Amino acid sequence: MIPVTPAEWLPVLTARLDAAQPRISLLRRYVDGDAPLPEMGKNVRASWQRFQRQSRVNLATKISSSLAERLIPNGIDVGSNTDSDVVAAAQRIWRDNRIKGVVAKEATHHMLNYATSYMTAWVGDNGHAVITADSPEMMYAATDPLQPWKARAAIRWWRDSDAETDFAIVWCQIGWQLFSRSVWVNPARWWSGASATTVPVRISGMRRQSSSSPARGRRWWC
Repeated sequence: MIPVTPAEWLPVLTARLDAAQPRISLLRRYVDGDAPLPEMGKNVRASWQRFQRQSRVNLATKISSSLAERLIPNGIDVGSNTDSDVVAAAQRIWRDNRIKGVVAKEATHHMLNYATSYMTAWVGDNGHAVITADSPEMMYAATDPLQPWKARAAIRWWRDSDAETDFAIVWCQIGWQLFSRSVWVNPARWWSGASATTVPVRISGMRRQSSSSPARGRRWWC
């Protein structure tokens, strides 16, 4: 049975988000230039790995970046009328959110690096539209199998290091709900995120094989 409320969707979405992390973490290593190294014999392993780290080239980033730099959106239209009030409002949102220069480029990089990317439309504190690009490292959307461009539910999580709290927003057909949990934050590392009401859009690239791995448990509370 399909979950209905955000609280019912929460364990489903977090489990799927966790299950995808081994594959995404491996792809992140390639993008960061830390691809797995071939294993050698015990007696030469340390010296050989030092040599490999010095000589290897970060090809993953070069490949994805070369393609992402050529995928540049020119603008936005609504229907056939190019000078209506609706088109002007959409173009203001496009401009104010720096879609062409920042958001679209970031979403494209996520898609090329991880095979999945998200663009989310938020309502900011001032009531204006805020559009962000989100990585599958921090977000997951459950889509309709017959209409994969439609999200049934989605989760976006982030860590507020100052508050030492993890937050997660779950959206579904009947609304959205904010969840949180207390965490210990290493002062040497920090992550940040956003907030508000959203509409997620999934951007899918080429399908890749994913390895199965036990999901890491996450417990959230409202």
